[in-house]
Amino acid sequence: MSKNTGNRRRSGPLLSDLPTSPDAATQMVLTERLKGHTTSPSWLPERVWPELDALRDEQLRLRFQVTDALEALDALTARFKSEDEGHAEQLRQAHRDGAPTSSEDRRTPAEQRVAERTAVEERLWAGVHVFAEHADRVIETIREHEDEWLADLRSRLVPAQEKRRRTDALVVEAKAQEFELYRLGQWVQANADDQGFGRQPAPAPGGAPDQVSPEVLKDALERRWHRLKPWNGPTTEAAA
Repeated sequence: MSKNTGNRRRSGPLLSDLPTSPDAATQMVLTERLKGHTTSPSWLPERVWPELDALRDEQLRLRFQVTDALEALDALTARFKSEDEGHAEQLRQAHRDGAPTSSEDRRTPAEQRVAERTAVEERLWAGVHVFAEHADRVIETIREHEDEWLADLRSRLVPAQEKRRRTDALVVEAKAQEFELYRLGQWVQANADDQGFGRQPAPAPGGAPDQVSPEVLKDALERRWHRLKPWNGPTTEAAA
């Protein structure tokens, strides 16, 4: 099993990792009852309702069993492949050495390979069918509790909306404070320069534009090097 396959199995649906279904009934299970993300650990939410938590725990347990069978199949495939590659290299080496090529074949016999794979696949498909039974129970439970759970969600929506409204109000207040500081910074510099826009009334508190660049705010609160004046520029020869 490759690392990528392992990662996918830990986080996503398992359908693409399953071998060819053995019969039409099993294929129907895969396409109708285990469709979508039914076999994914992210299918059911966690810590929302106790009934769903219990179903999620069972879903993850069944998923682990199916994954365990898939990994057993991967291990068989890797073992048989290693045996075949070793046998092929043994035959090639015999040709290089000029030795007889009828060396002993120590690979797992074909009949035993079939038997071993069949045993694991039978366990796998049994787990898949039980997985589907549990998925049906999940859907039945969701249908039984639909009205109750939707009502519960509606009750949670009001405080969530109130929290958003408070947050929005804080954002508006913060923007207004930022913009007031910007205008005061401009007022300080304009009066210090004492030019055409100097000696103006102090800015009154008020609202702020929707977007104020942080760079604009920074420019208002400190002079850049090219705008330094005698009163705020270098004061010593070393600094100059």
